[in-house]
Amino acid sequence: PHFTIRVGAAEPSRFSGAQSLELFHSILGQLLQVAEAPLGSRVRISGRAEGDVVGFQGGEGDCFVIRPLGASGPGDGGLVRASREKLEVLQVIPPGSEVELGGLTAAELNGFRGQVVRYHGDKGRFEVRLMGDAAGATKALRGNNLTLVRAFLPGDAVILDGLKAAHLNGQVAEVLGYVAEKERFEVRLRSDGQVKAIQAERLQAIPD
Repeated sequence: PHFTIRVGAAEPSRFSGAQSLELFHSILGQLLQVAEAPLGSRVRISGRAEGDVVGFQGGEGDCFVIRPLGASGPGDGGLVRASREKLEVLQVIPPGSEVELGGLTAAELNGFRGQVVRYHGDKGRFEVRLMGDAAGATKALRGNNLTLVRAFLPGDAVILDGLKAAHLNGQVAEVLGYVAEKERFEVRLRSDGQVKAIQAERLQAIPD
């Protein structure tokens, strides 16, 4: 048998039931660390330099892989490795977040909004699907050019709205996570426990 675990905003991980309990505990510990600083997070290292998390190396001596701000291009040159204890998380942009573009050389895109599909650690850029007049187009953008507008995290309560399936409108659900392949959030309806895949624009946050 196989099962999937999702911790926070990190990508879900799939496991085999044949894995040992010790290995499972080790992997779960790594997932908890990654959930605190998912790929693309802006961090400060040891109170000094800032950079973006581009990877995580598990095993003995777990550490995050960070590309310092100003590092040239993709590749391993200039990458820094640091334990979670040495990192201060400054900004997290989870997959599925709505963001506003700004500071781009292509000035005509500044002010547009989009939805983050995923983060590409090898490029150090977020894949963003644009909304509004540019709907459908995708751009690869650095975190510096994105301002977080809103984000849904696992466990958040939301109300469904604007769906063609009118009987679902107004229903309260719990966010399970974002599925990049579908570009939708999986939510569990409180009324009957059904799981639905819903676009972010059809979800309304419920204030705490």
